[in-house]
Amino acid sequence: CMCRNIVITQSQFINNTGYSGSGIYMENGIDGLIDKCNFTYNHAKAGGGGIMTMTSRNITVDNCRFDNNTAQVGGGQAIYGSDVKITNTQYTNNHAIWGGGLVAMYTSTFSPIRVENNVFVNNSATEGGGGMAYISTVSITVKDTKFFSNIAHGNGGAIYCENTTDINMYHLQFGGEGLKAGKTCIILL
Repeated sequence: CMCRNIVITQSQFINNTGYSGSGIYMENGIDGLIDKCNFTYNHAKAGGGGIMTMTSRNITVDNCRFDNNTAQVGGGQAIYGSDVKITNTQYTNNHAIWGGGLVAMYTSTFSPIRVENNVFVNNSATEGGGGMAYISTVSITVKDTKFFSNIAHGNGGAIYCENTTDINMYHLQFGGEGLKAGKTCIILL
């Protein structure tokens, strides 16, 4: 689609397979709202079992559910160089090598990531970030978000951050994070 402003609401994406963004794939400066959508049993060979945003801007994901999605990175959702706000969304039983529920990579000061009032439950990662992973990102805010029973076989059962600056995390709840390395949240600058 050659649109610049996309609204997707009250939709279901079930059992889709693709290379990236098996439910939704957005790139090249698209503005968008994804509202009240469900992403279930989707699989991406590379990134974003449910959603992949690449170099997009002003993307809002609100009141969505990501359940049982898989990918190499970002089992539920993958963000590459995009300005994304995620609110009132639940990530459950997603799996990836990095960022079982969500991964954000290669963002800049012009592409902040805001994760507010979300729930991450029973997500898993082979390496890092059972709940979520941030790799080489700038300007991250995570607030009023709950992490329960996420597993990383590497580091960061709930959250993994590497080469990331301007990290703001507050009012978070953690419980039952399955940790091989014994760390709920790990930040490597």
